[in-house]
Amino acid sequence: MRYLDKHKIAYGKIDVRGDKAAIEKLERVSGQARTPTLVWNGDVLADFGIDELEEFLVSVARLTIDRLRSLTNRVEQEFRNSCRAVELD
Repeated sequence: MRYLDKHKIAYGKIDVRGDKAAIEKLERVSGQARTPTLVWNGDVLADFGIDELEEFLVSVARLTIDRLRSLTNRVEQEFRNSCRAVELD
């Protein structure tokens, strides 16, 4: 987690040691009980090192950018459609 701290990436930490419910949730989410495990917008990275973490963060960033572009396109299209409706009235 030092990597996330160093790069000022906010995260929540859950200590699963001695917490049966937390361990069960970890197993449901990631398919295993090893740590660290990172869940980001539904994407899961389990039992990772720095190289895997960096790849995961790049991948998540790309997905986030793609999702934002898609959302922006939908909003722009809805705006254009609403403008056409006003012009027709």
